[in-house]
Amino acid sequence: MARPFWLGRTPVTHGQWRALMGTDLAAQAQKAFPGNRDLSQLLAGADESAAMYLVNWREAMEFCSRLNARARAEGSLPAGYEFTLPTEAQWEYACRAGTADATYGEGLRLAGESSAAGLGRIAWYAGNSSVGYEGPGWDTVAGSGENSPGGRAGPRGVGLKQPNAWGLCDMLGNVYQWCRDVPAEVLPADDVTDPTGPVSGLDRVVRGGSWHSGAAYCRAGYRAWNMADGRSQFIGFRVALAPSHRD
Repeated sequence: MARPFWLGRTPVTHGQWRALMGTDLAAQAQKAFPGNRDLSQLLAGADESAAMYLVNWREAMEFCSRLNARARAEGSLPAGYEFTLPTEAQWEYACRAGTADATYGEGLRLAGESSAAGLGRIAWYAGNSSVGYEGPGWDTVAGSGENSPGGRAGPRGVGLKQPNAWGLCDMLGNVYQWCRDVPAEVLPADDVTDPTGPVSGLDRVVRGGSWHSGAAYCRAGYRAWNMADGRSQFIGFRVALAPSHRD
């Protein structure tokens, strides 16, 4: 990266969302499923420390905008910087933390579709997200690996897994994380500096895999995207303090 940036240690939690936005997961569930009277299953993993979800890209950017307004009022926002979502390039750079393997823990050694040796130390994913899980959630299917028991699962508390070398937790698994970029279907073949996606498009990049993802999707290089207005129990976000894209 040509200019330094900072990334939140964990994805944004329910408690952080509620404190800044003044709404809760139940309100987000009503937006996602208007008219649905039984939202109990959609309120999985709703304690204060759990990763926030059912937030679309625009709402994640609004969260960042409110952080900027508060920091400016306090006089604590560095000149030329803003709170925002990371670009896809920033996200992957931070996820890898100087490594070149499939994960920041070690290489990804698959043991069936759902599990991989060592991945459970750094990530909540389909191979372990049901272990010790309590409360409402969604069913996961048992895999062939010994660490894939299946059963009910959902987003988990943040910061419970081993961080990467730069102290960032849950970069893989738990919830996919929104990035600022419109996805580029083909990445540059040559060396580039601080790349960003196309200037327009309906989708936005999500990275990192989720509590419901198989092991192959929880790796530093896996790319996916979703509609900017879409909400999902698999997608959350984390905040970056990065050079203003208007500069």
